[in-house]
Amino acid sequence: MDSRGGDGGNDTGPPTVVHGRITDAVFALDPDWQFTYVDDATAAAFDLEDRNVIGRSIWVVLPELAGAGFQDRCLEAIEREQPVRVEQSLTAAGERFAMRIYPGDDGVTVCAREIADDREFTPEPQWTVAETVTDAVVTIDADSTIRRANSATMDVFGYAPSELVGESIGLLMPDEQEQRHQAAVDRYLDTGERTMEWRGIEFPGVRKDGERVDLSVSLAAHTTTGEQRFTGVIRDVTERKRRERALRRATEIITDADRDLDEKTEALLDVVREAVGTDFATVSRIDGDEYRFDTVIVPSDAGVSQGDTVPLEATNCERVVESGETLAVDDLRLEAPELAERTGNVELGTRCYLGAPVTVDGDVTGTFCFYDTDPRNDPFTDWQVAFVEHLAVWIGAELERRRYVERLAALDELNRVVQTVADVAVSQPTRAEIERRTCEAIAATDSYMFAWIGEADPGSQTVESRAEAGVENYSDDVTISVDPDDSEAEGPTGWAFRTGEVQTVHNVATDPEYGPWQDSVDRHGYRSSAAIPIAHEGTVYGVLNVYTDRLDAFTGEEYDVVGLLGKIVGHAIAAIDRRQVLLADAVVDLEFRVSDALDELDAEPPSGYELRIDAVVPREGGEYIVFGTGDCDGIDLVGALVDHHPSWVELLDVRESERGASFEALLASPPLLSAIGAAGGRFVEATVTDGDLHVRMQLPHDVDVHELLDTVREQYGDATLVSKQEVSTTQPKALSDDDVALEELTDRRVEVLRTAYHAGYFEWPRGTSGEGVAELLDISPPTFSQHLRAAERSVFGTLFEESAND
Repeated sequence: MDSRGGDGGNDTGPPTVVHGRITDAVFALDPDWQFTYVDDATAAAFDLEDRNVIGRSIWVVLPELAGAGFQDRCLEAIEREQPVRVEQSLTAAGERFAMRIYPGDDGVTVCAREIADDREFTPEPQWTVAETVTDAVVTIDADSTIRRANSATMDVFGYAPSELVGESIGLLMPDEQEQRHQAAVDRYLDTGERTMEWRGIEFPGVRKDGERVDLSVSLAAHTTTGEQRFTGVIRDVTERKRRERALRRATEIITDADRDLDEKTEALLDVVREAVGTDFATVSRIDGDEYRFDTVIVPSDAGVSQGDTVPLEATNCERVVESGETLAVDDLRLEAPELAERTGNVELGTRCYLGAPVTVDGDVTGTFCFYDTDPRNDPFTDWQVAFVEHLAVWIGAELERRRYVERLAALDELNRVVQTVADVAVSQPTRAEIERRTCEAIAATDSYMFAWIGEADPGSQTVESRAEAGVENYSDDVTISVDPDDSEAEGPTGWAFRTGEVQTVHNVATDPEYGPWQDSVDRHGYRSSAAIPIAHEGTVYGVLNVYTDRLDAFTGEEYDVVGLLGKIVGHAIAAIDRRQVLLADAVVDLEFRVSDALDELDAEPPSGYELRIDAVVPREGGEYIVFGTGDCDGIDLVGALVDHHPSWVELLDVRESERGASFEALLASPPLLSAIGAAGGRFVEATVTDGDLHVRMQLPHDVDVHELLDTVREQYGDATLVSKQEVSTTQPKALSDDDVALEELTDRRVEVLRTAYHAGYFEWPRGTSGEGVAELLDISPPTFSQHLRAAERSVFGTLFEESAND
């Protein structure tokens, strides 16, 4: 038949395509689908040997191809400008053909060859099973041409089975993978040996839209009608590989010793943001009602930056903080419209959200959250939720560990400060030097920012600075009161003065009592503070204020040590003041008279009484033990004072002694005795007669007597200074004699002797036991015995040495 275009030979027609030893039939069509070339193989294969088809439409010559897969694939090849493959059966020819369609400027060229129809030989039940699985199942021949494909190929690759049959398996692979695949097939056909396990082979694939996917393939070799076939079960493991990569990256970040926690947190945010598929990622810190963006990864035009704050109630995170549980919402408007209307969501346009709580020491301190301006096309998966929760727990644990390490470091530095202050106190310099060195030692640490010491001004009832370090003129910028009726006395310093106890603020930004000083917080950047009373035996000399940039500082052992620091400084100041009184050439001897001192009693005091207070012994916590004598009416007056006066707590004992009726009473924070102690003075004696109180005391010569008088008048309106004179200290001769070493007879030992003496310990029969004196002093009996023996040894040694010298 003369049906060829040109000179009728293959030399001038399209090149033949060789697959192994088989030469394909070749024919060509112009843009109007008319034959322009037909070779002998085509004429024989399609039963056209006796027909002249050049110039005729293929849809007329071979009507079975019209509207079939062949026509669709021709159109696709022209549109894509790439070769495509198709398998097509022709009833007239009684055969099935695999055809490769090559597009060109003047139409298409088709290479076709007969193939066995696998559908006639594949057991129907077997392929029915293949159609029910969710994995793609693809069968190829020895030339890697796809012979069968199940419907799951649409889900995995985006191709319908009819689009794949007749195509090379390379259509589903990257170019570099196709070459490796064909080499492996050829090697197997030549040797029959496998170079790897054919189960669970992982390599990349390509979807119809060009997207790369990760695949896991299990292969089996078999024969169909005597021809070699390979069937693969193909699973899309893209999501699993994505999870593995995310987990691997997260692990690498967590174990990277060269990154600090903040760097790790930011890197983890980026990893999780990619894993869950959102544009926004935040680690937040909750400060009371404020939501602070601690670490953020957001689009550049989002208008959110690290350090920004918004009201917590404006965010989705409020629900996470309140519940302590993870919140996942795929579409806020549909699933949680009440959240969608919150200010933060409206301003950012947030439509989906996934956030988990960050918990430190049992408290939710922030959130680890991811969100976007579009609702989710695919819901947040259980794995994504678990991934976010897992890393939120890790961040919380690391913050907890960092806090613990910081506390240990602070405690170590604080212990060194205590040692430094103790060393300074031993040398007993001036009070000003002790206070200055204390502040400097604290400010020199890495754990604390600055420190200052203040004392209360009795006139203005405000706190004035005595020393500071790490900051300049801090007290000039703040006003702190000790007046209970003043709001500026409600802070930690005011409470420390009033209670004599350490006051701490673990988060100054959220503490409601810290409101008057928020400008100072913003200016200096501290986050926690402690107000430590500088006190000794009930006298508060001042308050040491310490500041740090750590949240939740001054807890546990750190709290105990800063309290100890205040006691050490207080003891040192008391020792200096008392030594001044004991060793000064002269002291100021003052006597006050308070008329009608008992008018404030709710009860009528007895008349004609006599009452004398002989000694006062201070105890911890602002308490004092008062020893005195009086007649029966005087003792009744003490009972009335206990019943009706706030400072008189308890009548401890009444007994007959060598001096008459003696009593012991417990007082708590009595204003007059506290003022004497704060001034570094010594109570000498007091009497109460016909309602008038006479008090005598001795003070260091440099004390401002007018300030003390003002303090007395605040408590007792009608107070008069009866006498003021410089006198030699009124110590017993044995205690002032040069032969007695004051270094041995310490203040504490003198107090023990005084208490034992006035409590009747040295009388016969004894007015009290050693245990009783120890209880009065609030010390253990062995400690009392130790002090008493040491004091007796000092006194008796002096006496006996004097006798020997005489």
